[in-house]
Amino acid sequence: MNKMKQIITMNYSIIQKASNALEVLKEVLDAVDAQNPQGARDEFTLDLVEQCSFQEQRVMHVVMASRDERIISRAIELNEQLQKVLAKHDDLLAGRVTMTTTRFDHEEEEEEPEQLVQRCHIERERFFQENKDGSNLSGHMRGISLHSRNGSSSRSGSIDFRD
Repeated sequence: MNKMKQIITMNYSIIQKASNALEVLKEVLDAVDAQNPQGARDEFTLDLVEQCSFQEQRVMHVVMASRDERIISRAIELNEQLQKVLAKHDDLLAGRVTMTTTRFDHEEEEEEPEQLVQRCHIERERFFQENKDGSNLSGHMRGISLHSRNGSSSRSGSIDFRD
């Protein structure tokens, strides 16, 4: 197996692990009563939130490092979903969730694939110009989304690529 295939396999593995953690956390949060959100504070849920935060960082590394458009597109979409589920957890903890916001089936205006690729390319170039040494990956491109041109997140953290 050549190095490129190994990288692609590793990127798909990261995306799969992040997708799995996301789905489990979605199910757990959907089961939490918004009027009585103690379930959002239990150890299992907090562990899932930590896993999703870690996976979000790994997914953004894939976005920044990959050259495969399909992988980049899937990673950006997954990053958006991770941001939404983590924001929902934050909302549950803060008591800001209503019955209309407990599901993840929100329809938003979708960006054309060509626009997404162009925007991603511009963001990647800007990132590499600002961070030629690669030391400031965390937090960059967090607002990139398949559906929103100006999404944002206040989450930050260091990057740890260990499994």
